[in-house]
Amino acid sequence: MSNTEHEKIREMIRQKEQSPLALDAGQTALMIVDVQRFFTRPDSEFAQVFQKLAPGAIDGYFERVNRCVLPKIQELQRCFRALNLPVIFCVFGSHALDGRDLPCWLKDFDKLGLQLLGRRPNPVVNGDSWAVEDTIARFRVNSSSRRLPAGRSAPQT
Repeated sequence: MSNTEHEKIREMIRQKEQSPLALDAGQTALMIVDVQRFFTRPDSEFAQVFQKLAPGAIDGYFERVNRCVLPKIQELQRCFRALNLPVIFCVFGSHALDGRDLPCWLKDFDKLGLQLLGRRPNPVVNGDSWAVEDTIARFRVNSSSRRLPAGRSAPQT
């Protein structure tokens, strides 16, 4: 992509960000997907796998998560809660310690983690890295979540 194309896209994004969204409160909810410690903490197994593959390559990811992503999610949460609109969390994790209930692509990541770290990196339901990031959730995700396919769980508050 040329610099000019990039500048055009950035300008479109800037204009879009200045335009208010019209939401139908009766049909609107904020769904926060996979904002778990697994993806938000530099000491997580997720980060450790990438650090082994390419040391330092993931530093920019975590800088952006902390500088942009988490604050924007917090802002959205405040807005939705102020309007009494639902905020829904969706997380992923394995109910089985060996990861057999994960989709294929996550099983592959588990295999990679076993090779690089000597342990499975994907979060296990109720494990520390499975929990919703503390700065986003005012509660700890619990095991009473109903079971969903493909390694997903919908935490309850």
